[in-house]
Amino acid sequence: MITSHWTNSVTVARQAWPELKGAGGHGLTNLKKHLGLTFHHHDAGEDARASASVILKAEEALGKPLSHLTINRQLTFQFENPTRK
Repeated sequence: MITSHWTNSVTVARQAWPELKGAGGHGLTNLKKHLGLTFHHHDAGEDARASASVILKAEEALGKPLSHLTINRQLTFQFENPTRK
């Protein structure tokens, strides 16, 4: 059984910068411009780093840690062992 916790950086960005709704939105491309981030878009590692930067900047802008910004989602997966019958 694997349990995974995750948070959507767009949800956090919406809390931190509601003024971006209708003004380019909360996607990484617009957040890159708005927050002055530097990264190569559409590269998995770079996008992950940029998302982490968005979270850190949101924590700073709102004066709250991530745990107080959004509800973390939890997923649980159970994998069957193909060698067990």
